[in-house]
Amino acid sequence: MSVRAATKRAAALRQQISHHDHRYHTLDEPEISDAEYDALMRELRAAIATGGLAAYTAAFHEQRGSAKEAGSGEPNAGIIFG
Repeated sequence: MSVRAATKRAAALRQQISHHDHRYHTLDEPEISDAEYDALMRELRAAIATGGLAAYTAAFHEQRGSAKEAGSGEPNAGIIFG
């Protein structure tokens, strides 16, 4: 996959994951299984690895706040991956 394709795919995956997060956490009406969600996350990580900073930026452009949990020094996966 080219960097350009990985960047586009990362952005699309981020939208899908955000949709499923909302369905699961807010509406309590998941549309996909945990295994399917995990597969989307793995694909997003792979697209970011392939596309580098451009894919990361495309995937997370709408994120707000810090990627670190207050006081822990560790990334908060909920903020990073929505």
